[in-house]
Amino acid sequence: MNLRFITIPVVLIILVISAFAGIGSAEKEDKLSAPDFTLMTMDNKKLSLKDFRGKYIFLNFWATWCGPCIDEMPSMERLYQKLKSKKNFEMLAVSIDKGGAEVVKRFVKENKLTFTVLLDRDSEVAAAYGVMGIPATYLIDPNGDVINKASGARTWDTKDSIEFFEKMLGGK
Repeated sequence: MNLRFITIPVVLIILVISAFAGIGSAEKEDKLSAPDFTLMTMDNKKLSLKDFRGKYIFLNFWATWCGPCIDEMPSMERLYQKLKSKKNFEMLAVSIDKGGAEVVKRFVKENKLTFTVLLDRDSEVAAAYGVMGIPATYLIDPNGDVINKASGARTWDTKDSIEFFEKMLGGK
């Protein structure tokens, strides 16, 4: 077998792997400022991202029809319950449901979610963040910079995850 036919695919695989190696976290040199937005809550109040400046923001994009989103919501709620007393933390869940507030309200009530839920019916905010699939979660620092991103469902209330957030927020 010709060595050239083996070498080219191996080099291509290495290039693809190295291109995606840094995805998931923002390094200090390439911090991305979180796009500001104003959205409605389920009870028809306006909230803006800038309202939470000075806090770490757990920003999650989701929908009621998204299986992986539904799977991760209970662990998000448990994480929120652990951290909600921290003055420098806020959890925002941005629904991209087209059905509007009633569909989302029903889901939130059935699942006993207590964190802030915002409505992005036209997915304009999701587009501003470059969301390509849901769930997608962004961690924003007190200065308004995106410091981490997670694509796909996660279990947010593991011991390691809680320790990470508590350390970031300044201890228990």
